[in-house]
Amino acid sequence: MKIINCLVDKILSKTPEAKKKKIDKSLLEFFGILAALTIIFLIWVYYPTFVSWMDKPSLSVKIPLKPSEMVDEVINSNDFQKVGERFGTYGDSYGSLNTLFSGFAFAILIISLFMQRQELKEQRKELEAQRNEIKESNSIAEAQRKITAQQATLIEQQINDSKIQSFYDLLFRYIDEKNQKIKFLLQENQLGHRGLKFFLSEIIYGLRSYYLVVETFLSVEDESLDLTFYEILASAHRKTDYLVLEMEYVEFINFILRFIEMHEDLGVLDHAIKTFISYQTIDEMHCMAYLAFDDEELSNYIKKYALLRKVNTFEDDELFLAFIERLYGSDSYSP
Repeated sequence: MKIINCLVDKILSKTPEAKKKKIDKSLLEFFGILAALTIIFLIWVYYPTFVSWMDKPSLSVKIPLKPSEMVDEVINSNDFQKVGERFGTYGDSYGSLNTLFSGFAFAILIISLFMQRQELKEQRKELEAQRNEIKESNSIAEAQRKITAQQATLIEQQINDSKIQSFYDLLFRYIDEKNQKIKFLLQENQLGHRGLKFFLSEIIYGLRSYYLVVETFLSVEDESLDLTFYEILASAHRKTDYLVLEMEYVEFINFILRFIEMHEDLGVLDHAIKTFISYQTIDEMHCMAYLAFDDEELSNYIKKYALLRKVNTFEDDELFLAFIERLYGSDSYSP
């Protein structure tokens, strides 16, 4: 059994596989045209012989030329008598053949035109199908572009929201640190004075000592006011052991406002400023107003963002209102 299997395997291995014959269509068309021309040429050559054979008479008669002599004469002998007549007749013999070929040519022309018309129809159908496919592809591409744009917008919004969240996390952390500084400034010292309250009371006392009424404050010249308030501010720092300066309260306020401005591109500047102000007490606004007199950066922030806007609601001290209006303008507390 094993021997038979081996023989079968050998036979199958030697059997050539069937291969598909690839026909060159262009070569096939060439040989077809060549064969058609050959057939036409052969018909053209042998057609006169065929006509002569068909026209050959089947019987002969005797025509008397003289009474004394009888000559055998073939009717329609087909020798064309003369050269001119022979070749003229020879050419005329192709008349029916030319008519046949002309008819064939005309018929082939009509058939070819019809086939071309059918091919053009098919081509138009294919072109229309291609146009429809292109339209569908364009529609799909446009839909994909819109989806991609929406995804990009969504991702950008998510990134922006994440940045805003991180910004507010840091902002509230800085505000908490600022509040811790304020709590420390409000603690009582050894003499029982609360640092921030005592600092503010010393400044108010100094202002009232120099300017009893608002009218006097408004009438004093700027140079004289600057010298006077520098002296009042220095005295308040000395009596509080420079506690406000040591805590770097002004520097930290400027840092927070700088941080807010740095993230203006997030589009939350106004809300962030309002948030900062909402965590400011009236005492802090008094402190900022007095300390900004000696700090140009904080003074600019007060004017730019109306950081003293709570004063307009809760403050009834006419001298203080006159002070901040003269130094920072009414916009500083009236946004």
